[in-house]
Amino acid sequence: MPFLVPGGKPTTSDLNRHMAHAVDVAGEDHVGIGTDGMLSTVVIDDKARAAQKKFFEDRRDKGIAAPSEGPDVFNMVAELNSPMRFRMLSDALERARWPAARIDTVLGGNLLRLCDEAWS
Repeated sequence: MPFLVPGGKPTTSDLNRHMAHAVDVAGEDHVGIGTDGMLSTVVIDDKARAAQKKFFEDRRDKGIAAPSEGPDVFNMVAELNSPMRFRMLSDALERARWPAARIDTVLGGNLLRLCDEAWS
């Protein structure tokens, strides 16, 4: 998620703002969020730092790194670094006054619908 803000270290509020923009542009029936990483807490240790540095350098060398990526910028929202990240995001969207039905749609309903349509 380093592309969300200059400096590459977004907050939950930045993610909420980005999701609201996506809904404004595409409509809530065409926005989804998922994970292509672990659902457990990401431990930031020397091994993780070395892996991030290599990941960034490989992307930079291929010319595909986002402007806010860096060797010390992890692809996550640090405030949501928990196995409860989707619950925490749901709670944050609720505090931002998103209707419960929209939260359900964006945090899983659209993906379920897409899979059903594709595999039917």
